[in-house]
Amino acid sequence: MPYLLTDAIRHVAQDAAIVAEVEPILGTREWVMWGPNIRRATPNEADAWHVDLESFLWPTVTVAVGLAGCTAASATWCMAGTQRRREIPPVGTQEQIADFGDGRFYVFDASVWHRGDRETSRDRLILFLHYQRADEPRIPLLVDYYRQWWGREAAPYFTKVEGSGLRRDVARLPWRYRIDRWMRRWTA
Repeated sequence: MPYLLTDAIRHVAQDAAIVAEVEPILGTREWVMWGPNIRRATPNEADAWHVDLESFLWPTVTVAVGLAGCTAASATWCMAGTQRRREIPPVGTQEQIADFGDGRFYVFDASVWHRGDRETSRDRLILFLHYQRADEPRIPLLVDYYRQWWGREAAPYFTKVEGSGLRRDVARLPWRYRIDRWMRRWTA
């Protein structure tokens, strides 16, 4: 996944309205924003129900910022309460995040089953930011999303935290995930 960390993105990551939503969820004012990326439309089969692998494995908060061509109809669809399910839940209560548009943002847990809509998001340009606590190990760089290959370095990140409150070590993959991945190699 191509991450992009610019001065403009750093500025957006510190926006008072975004920070006011993220900090209570994280339970701290010491956070790291990592893995920023800009997406046009709904790429890479993201119109199918899915969870973001990084959010499934580590606690994070995802923020979607509407840059251009964003409307309420192009917001993400979510199935609340489905985090940590290992298979796609039966289609039940689906919610589309309301009041989305250019210059607006929404916050969600990308470990819940969610999807974009290829038709309504065709012309949208959206910035995704991910936040985690500064005292947690850094999220590793996912080198190949399809093969689920992880790098040894941290995904690009930004923080204003200095000193001992910031962990710089890279998180290890949970044992359960490693075992599942290994088992899939032998049963595929």
